[in-house]
Amino acid sequence: MRIAITDSVISKHRQAGGPSRDLWDAKVPGLVLRIQPTGHASWFVRTTAPDGRRTSIKIGEHPALKPAAARKAAILQLGAVQQGRDPVAERRATREARKATTKALTVQQAMDDWRRARERAAERPWAPSYTYRVESALRTHIPARLASQPLREITRETWVKLLTKVAEERPGSAAFVYTALSSFFSYAETVGWLDHHPLPRQGRKLIAPHPPARTRVLEDAEWLAVWHAAEREPPKLRAFTRLLILTACRVSEVADIAVGEVVANGTIWLIPADRVKNGREHVVPLGELAQREIALVWPEDTGNHGPAWMLLGRSPDHGFVGNGKLLRRLFGTSKTTNWTWHDLRRTARTGMTYLGIGESDAEGALNHVTGRSKLVQVYDHSGPPASALTALRTWQAYVADVVEKRRQPGDAEATYRDALPEELRHRTRPAFVPRKRAKPARGARRKAKAREAEVEATT
Repeated sequence: MRIAITDSVISKHRQAGGPSRDLWDAKVPGLVLRIQPTGHASWFVRTTAPDGRRTSIKIGEHPALKPAAARKAAILQLGAVQQGRDPVAERRATREARKATTKALTVQQAMDDWRRARERAAERPWAPSYTYRVESALRTHIPARLASQPLREITRETWVKLLTKVAEERPGSAAFVYTALSSFFSYAETVGWLDHHPLPRQGRKLIAPHPPARTRVLEDAEWLAVWHAAEREPPKLRAFTRLLILTACRVSEVADIAVGEVVANGTIWLIPADRVKNGREHVVPLGELAQREIALVWPEDTGNHGPAWMLLGRSPDHGFVGNGKLLRRLFGTSKTTNWTWHDLRRTARTGMTYLGIGESDAEGALNHVTGRSKLVQVYDHSGPPASALTALRTWQAYVADVVEKRRQPGDAEATYRDALPEELRHRTRPAFVPRKRAKPARGARRKAKAREAEVEATT
C-alpha cells in the first residue's frame, strides 16, 4: 500500500514498534522509507538497473532528509537510471578509487598536505618558523626511503623503532619529533588516511621522554666575551648577536626584524603578534647600544619593500639564517662553550633579578603571561605595563655599563647576594649538564644511513 509520507506518518510508525517495515511513497514511484525496530529510518529508491536487475539506492537518513527533499533526490536518481547509469556501481567505484588513492599516499605526500593544512587552519595556525622547525626535524630524522613508502603500509612497530633510535642518538629532539608525528597521525586519522593512530597515545614517557629543562646561565664575563667576539663578524651578524643579548628576545624574533617594526625614531621595536610565540604583540625598548647596532644595518633606501624590508637577511625579503654556524664561530672566538642562543634569554631574565627587578615586571619584559589567568588574558588587552619596559631598559643599561667598563662583570650578582640573608648568600647555581646534539652533525651521517637501512629491513 502506498501512502503520502509525511513527518507525522513517520512518527506514528516509529512508535508502533515491531519488525522492520517499508513505507512506499504515493507521490514518487520507487521511493521507500525503511523503518528499523530501533526507530532508525533510511530513504531508498528501488528500481530496475540498466542490466535488468533490481537495485536499491540509498539516498539519506530521516530526519536529516525530510520527505520533500527525499522526493527531489529520488527523482534525480531515477533520472540517472533512465539515462543508462548505475548509481550504486558508480558509488562503489568512487569508494574503491578513494581507497586506492589513500593506500598509495606516501608518507612525504601526506606530511606535506598536513603542514599546509596546519598553516591555513582557522584556529591556532602554525607560524612559518614553527612550520620550518617541524619540517626540518622530520626531514632530518625520517629516512628518505621510509618517507617514500605508502603511509598505510607502515606498521606501529616501525614508527616506534624509529623514535626509539632517535631518542637514543638525539634525545634533545626525540620528544619534539614524537609530538610532531603524533599530531600528524591524529590529522591522518581524522581525514581518513589511516584507520587508527599508529603511536601509543600515552607512549611518550617510555619512548621519547622530554629531556630535563636547560639551566645554563652565562656569567657576565661569558656574555661579555661573546659581545666582543661578535665584533669580528659582519655588521648584520654582529647586530643579530648583540640584539639577542640586549633585548632578551627569541632567535626568530630578532632574525626577522624589519624596518616597519622599529618606531618612535628608533627607540622602540614593536614585534607584531603573528611573529611572537604567544600571539601577543611585544614592545621592546631600544637603548643606545641597540640603536647603534640597528643604525649600522639600516638601509639607505627601502625601495619597493618599504616597511617590510628585513634588516638582517642577505636580501630584503628574508631574515637572518645560519645562526648555527655563527654560534659555532662564536664558541671559538669567545672561548665559551655549551650555550645556545636561547640561553641568552635566560641569562637576561636572571640578570634582571640580580638588578632588583620584581618577578612580574621581569616576566613582562620577556612577554611571558606568567601570573595572568585565562580570564584576564581574554579581557585585558591594554598591553605590557610601563614597568616591564623599564625592566628591559634597566637590563640594557647594565649591559652598557659592563661593556663600557663603568661596572665590573658580575657586579649585579655580587650586589644581589650581599643583600641576601647570610644563609642564602652561598646558594649555588643549578648544575648544568650539556645535552646531546638535537640534530645530527656531519659525522653522524653514517649512523643515519645505518638507521635508514635498519628501518627499511623491518618494513
